[in-house]
Formats: sequence, structure tokens, C-alpha cells
Amino acid sequence: MDQEELKQKRIDLGLMKPENTNRWYRYYEREPLKSFLQSIPVYDLPITKTETIYVECKKISQSKLREAGFSITRDKGKATFVVIDNFLELNSNICWDSGNSIRYNDRIHSETFIDNRLIDLDKDYVYVTVENIYKHIYKYEGNVELYTNIKELLASNVISNTTMAMEFMANANWENNKVYLMDIFNDYGEPIYYNPYRTSISFKGFSESLGFTFRAVNLIDADAYRPYCSSEEHHQFVFKKFEEKFKKNLNRLVKEYKIKIDELKYSIDYKTEVEETEC
Repeated sequence: MDQEELKQKRIDLGLMKPENTNRWYRYYEREPLKSFLQSIPVYDLPITKTETIYVECKKISQSKLREAGFSITRDKGKATFVVIDNFLELNSNICWDSGNSIRYNDRIHSETFIDNRLIDLDKDYVYVTVENIYKHIYKYEGNVELYTNIKELLASNVISNTTMAMEFMANANWENNKVYLMDIFNDYGEPIYYNPYRTSISFKGFSESLGFTFRAVNLIDADAYRPYCSSEEHHQFVFKKFEEKFKKNLNRLVKEYKIKIDELKYSIDYKTEVEETEC
């Protein structure tokens, strides 16, 4: 399918008007584009890691997929599913809102995600986004032991140790222990961001699968950790992290207000939802 045929297909589907294009950009109509992306058939069976897959997305290592048990094919027609980028929520940094349309920068991507879906339109392919496939190639369990090892490597402030820590992070499943991963980003987001390994296929795929910008993590107090605590172990971890700070602040208040505490009892708050502050 050549570029003129693709252009006509975009227009026929109501994705864009004939005038909504220039040398560098295409302007897609928001609602038709959203409906089109939401109609993409997604693989909905449990992934067993024995499937034969076609890898369209370049953010994931094919060698890692093979190590996990997947078979890789160069023929889409022979694939159980096709691994694609996650453009389904229109949250890519190459898309911008422009009134009722979306501007898509073809100068950055000559072969666009949308064009690939148009080419595939009459095929029977099903898809899995890179975010959903990434969790099936983990080597380690992201637990408190791995967290401790990673923090020790990062604390050394040695570039090679930071790289090693990032390799551990990118190859671990943090799904049930997200609080530890968030704490790592909170304390070491900057050195991780500036380490060359950040742009590797492995770490880039991992960071893009998170659903948030790791460099922007800013947990300023114990309450900010609350949404990431899903077990008593997590709450205990946060309590211990802030216990000394709590005691210092309490002693400061006692001294500031010239009081004595005759009796003090407290326990860990195990609620997981952040309460809104009343004004």
C-alpha cells in the first residue's frame, strides 16, 4: 500500500480531512481516531510464553523474548499475536492536542503506528502492547532483598554500579512490591536518568511499561507512600524509613512548645488511600 492509498484510507475512515496534512505533520480528527485505535483487536487469552510472536515494537529485546520462551517469526500471518507500541491511549510524546484534532509528527516516525494499523486493517492479526508483554520476560522477583541490593549499588555513586542496579530493576517484576521501586526512584531518580544505560532497549522498555515518569517521582512524606502499600510488610517498611524523622520532629515540637509527654502511644496506620486535606 503506497502513501497515496494510505492517505485515501485515512480520509475514507474519517480519521483526517484532505487538508489536514503538510510536509511534516498530519492532523487526525480526535474522536474517529480514538474509535479506530480502540477497535484494534487485543489478545485476551492468558500468555503462556510458548506463543509465536511478531515484534513490531522496537522497544523490547527479541533475545529476551526468546529467553523467556517465545518464538519469534518474521511473518505476521504466522504469529499468535503482534507486539506493538502503546498508542491506544494517545499518550505518546509525539502527539499533541490541537482543538478537536491530534497532530502527529511524521518527521520523527516515517512509518507511523497508525499507518501500520491501516495496512493491517483487513488482516486477522491480534495485538499485545509492549507494556503488557514486558512483565512476561522478568528474571527476578522485585522484593525487599533485591531492593536492598539495588539501593546499595546506587549509594556507591559508581557509574558501573548504577548500571548494574538498573539492569536488576529492568529485569524484575515489581507488580506486588511497587513501594520498593517507587522508593528507589524517589531517592535515585536523577542518577538513574543520567546513566547511559537508561537509553538501552532493556531499560527503555521497562521504564515505558511503568505508566509514569520515574524521574518525576517525589514522595515527600510517609503519607505519599500510602497508595503503594499493599501488605503489612510495606507499611512496616515505610514506618521504619520515617521513624527517626518522626522522633526528631516530635522532640522538636516538645521543645518548641515547652511541654512534657507523660504518656505516648501510637501505631502504624494501615489505610492505603490518601485522605484529602480539608480546607
